[in-house]
Order: sequence, then structure tokens, then C-alpha cells
Amino acid sequence: MPTAIVTGATGINGLALIRTLSADPKTWTQIHAVSRSALSVSTLFPANVQHVPLDLLGGVADIAKALKQRINELSNDAIYVFFAAYLEQETEEKLSDVNGALLRNFLEGVRGAGLEKRLKRVVLTTGAKYYGVHHGAVKVPCEEEDPKVVGPTVPRNFYYVQEDILIEMSRGQSWDWCTAMPGAVIGFAHGNFMNMASAIAIYASVCKELGEPLHFTGNLPGYTTFDTHSSAKLVAEFEIWAALNEKCHNERFNIVNGDQASWQSMWPKIARHFGVRIPPNQFVMPAPLPGKYKIAQDPPLAAHADKMGLVGVLEENAIDCRVDLVKWAEREDVKKAWAEIAKREGLKDDALKRATWVFANMMIGKKYPWVSR
Repeated sequence: MPTAIVTGATGINGLALIRTLSADPKTWTQIHAVSRSALSVSTLFPANVQHVPLDLLGGVADIAKALKQRINELSNDAIYVFFAAYLEQETEEKLSDVNGALLRNFLEGVRGAGLEKRLKRVVLTTGAKYYGVHHGAVKVPCEEEDPKVVGPTVPRNFYYVQEDILIEMSRGQSWDWCTAMPGAVIGFAHGNFMNMASAIAIYASVCKELGEPLHFTGNLPGYTTFDTHSSAKLVAEFEIWAALNEKCHNERFNIVNGDQASWQSMWPKIARHFGVRIPPNQFVMPAPLPGKYKIAQDPPLAAHADKMGLVGVLEENAIDCRVDLVKWAEREDVKKAWAEIAKREGLKDDALKRATWVFANMMIGKKYPWVSR
């Protein structure tokens, strides 16, 4: 019977994995939830889940010791790792260094604990950045066989770094790997702010508090184009299936809901939910708080431009916001309004500061579609 280890277990993806695994106790005899925080898990995790508080940037010896203490070394159960740990960083170089270290340290800890001989597969959770969506327009739909986005002006991609670590460390061993590549993940984890839904909810709530309309924060092309999303529950179910399916050996997979969404249909629903209005002529009005961020390198689509007949017609590679959420979150009236909302509703008063406004600017301020299949 298999044993599961989930890293990043308090995040959106990790928590969905924990909940899905724990709902099938006949298959999964042991479930270990790895996270940095030594928090009380009585309400966060189901009763059949063991919490392993671990700092994956700590010493490998400490990781090995903690795993050995928690996981029965006398058992013959096969071990499957679901790696969903992630630490946001200021630059892509740091992102690669830190998140690469998370994975390498953990796998070396597994080896040091004497558990590698039982390890069968590591399932790595990645995302749309695998295709370079943060670098500009991509070929759509994105497909698993598309080449990696590399070049002299392209920063390191931490997903490539992590996948390379898996390839390197699994070579000659009895275990293998597979990679899941979801779109923007729809889910919830308490206290996790790497979540566009949290940013939008704060923005809409403050707009209502201030009596302001809900201006779309991106641009007209982005408002009317398509995106692909992934339910956290669907991603978890897929990754568990992929872990146990022999045919998923050393493969990567797109995992999306199968439907496409556009802001022109979602934004009015958000406005209705929060009880705010959208200006009927919002794209004719002057931008309330504009922000434009030029992306230094060519967009990933440029690598396909010659064979697609798109040479010389690709747009300027930039994120274009009608409401720059980074600037918006620094407004004094916004800070005051959020403080009042948080106090009245019993919410975290630091949520405005901790929300990932840069990420929200990128996801909402892009002008191009992201669709995978």
C-alpha cells in the first residue's frame, strides 16, 4: 500500500492534494504533510494526516532526521512524493536558486533518511510559467511537446531548474518523475497570498468601501481574449492518478479544466458578487492609475514567428495596466479603507500588504491569451 508525502502542504495545491488523498484511506495508508510552519493541524488537516514541520532550506541532515522520525523505516510501503513547495522571490535568478534548493534538499533528505529505496515517483507541480507566459505572448494552444523558452536574454526558469534536478537525481535510481503543468489555479488556502483571487477580492472590497467603480485593471485586448484555468481539486486528482499510472513515467502533462474563460464574462460576475458597478465606457475613459512594464526579452511566440508568418508584426512586449495594482495598494485612502474592512469583518489587517500585486498585474495586465491542451 502506498505512502504519500506532500510538500508545501499548506498551499493551494498542497492542501487540495492532502484533502484528496485523505479521502481515500483504503489506498493511502500513510499521508505526511510537509510544511515550514509548526502550526496546529487539528483543523487544517484531516485526522489521518501526519504533519511534518520542515524547513526545506535548512540542513539536509535535519530534513533526513525529521523524515526518519516520522516515516516508518521498517515498512515496505512504496513512497510517492507530491512536490508543491514554493517560495516567492524578488528575481527569477533567486526564484531558481531558492526553489531548486527546496527540491534538491528534500530529495537528499529522503536519501539520507534511507527512504530512497522505497521511493517510486516524484510528481512536480509547475504552472503556466513553464511555457514562459510571464515573458510575453506564447504560442496557443500550449502543448507538452513545445520547446523550452531559453535564450541569452531569457532569465532562468525555476521550473526547468527543478525538472533538471529530478532528471539528474533519478538517474540510475529505482524512482522516476512526472510534471503537472496547470493554468492559473483556482483554490483556497488560509493565509496563502500567492493567489490572484485574494488580490481581486481585496481590490473589489476596497472599491465598494470607497464608493468607487470596479475598473478592470488590465487592458482592452486582455479583457476580450481567453485564458485557461485549473481547479485545485482537479489538479490534485490528476496528480494522484499520474503518480500511480506506470505510463506517466518521466512525462510532463498539461492539466486544465477544459473550458476557456475571458475577463469580459468574469469581471461582471465579480462586480455583481461584491455589489459594485463597472463603468459602461471604462475603456473610453482615461486610465485611472496607469502602469506599463516593458518585458526585456522577446516573447516566447517570437521563436515560432518565422514558421507561422508572424515576423515583424508581434506587439511590444509589455504588461499594460489601466489600474496599476502595485501603485493602488500604496494609496493612503486604500490602506485606510482596508484597515476598516479588516477590523469590521475580522480579516487579516496585513492582507493588503501581503497580497501579490505584482503577480496580479502580470496576470490581468497581459494583452495575449494563454490556452493549453
